[in-house]
Amino acid sequence: MVRFSHCRRGMTLIEVLVVVSVISVLLSLLIPAVQRVRAAANRLSCSNNLKQIGLALHSRHDSHESFPNGQHSWRSTPRYWKMSWRGDLLPELEQAQLWQQVAEDYARQSNPISTTQPHRAMPFVLPIFGCPSDPRVRRAHSVVGFLGLQFGLSSYLGVSGANARAADGTFFFDSQVRLTDITDGTSNTLIVGERPPSSDLRLGWWYAGIGFDGRGSGDSILGAAENTSSLRSCPPGKAVFRAGKFDDYCDAAHFWSPHPNGAMFLRGDGSVTFLPYSATAMLLALSTRAGSEVVEMP
Repeated sequence: MVRFSHCRRGMTLIEVLVVVSVISVLLSLLIPAVQRVRAAANRLSCSNNLKQIGLALHSRHDSHESFPNGQHSWRSTPRYWKMSWRGDLLPELEQAQLWQQVAEDYARQSNPISTTQPHRAMPFVLPIFGCPSDPRVRRAHSVVGFLGLQFGLSSYLGVSGANARAADGTFFFDSQVRLTDITDGTSNTLIVGERPPSSDLRLGWWYAGIGFDGRGSGDSILGAAENTSSLRSCPPGKAVFRAGKFDDYCDAAHFWSPHPNGAMFLRGDGSVTFLPYSATAMLLALSTRAGSEVVEMP
């Protein structure tokens, strides 16, 4: 009787190394591709957020004959002191119940940042106000110096013009700009742009805030070339449109986004455009509503 022995041949060390090398190469090709797809999806979602904000702004303009205040002051609108233009949009964003809470809380206490009777909408997270490329905007945060309070964040600020104090844009302190005031043309005027919340999360609350100048800059509104002298520990000068970092506090003084190479902006006609960082001069010209600049849109 003949017996046959069966033996399995294992992989040699060289073969194992070859397989590992092939897998490593495939992963090195796959991971960047997945990241590019995710970045493209986030950019599309961000663009859609701005379009929906644009529709809400025009709806609000139709009912009130002007865009909302960039930031409410005590003198002009004491009932809604410190509230941003985003709060005014709640009824147009199908947030009637949340708006009712806002009205009730302001009737009870004007200061929305008080620790004694905090406003209920302050920590509320509205996805439409946040760019999905920034994971910080997906939840409310506690902030150093505001014990017991949490704040919902926003990636989008109203464009106040050359700077917040110039008030030559569409959203600024106590602004009530009408479409007829935008004589440069709504398609040639940027009204909302991207800027992630500051590194310490003290700038960029969607509901209300005082900003780095006491007039809402950095919280509700932002100019195309803000003076950085009001920001602590930041070099003096003009903050220009350029790439930024989540952990750099001084980047809160200028428009930028987590998207590669530029940022998204909403125009006055409701359309959305992507401006590259090379378009710094163009951003300044497009930020004013009646500057008569000659600009060729990208």
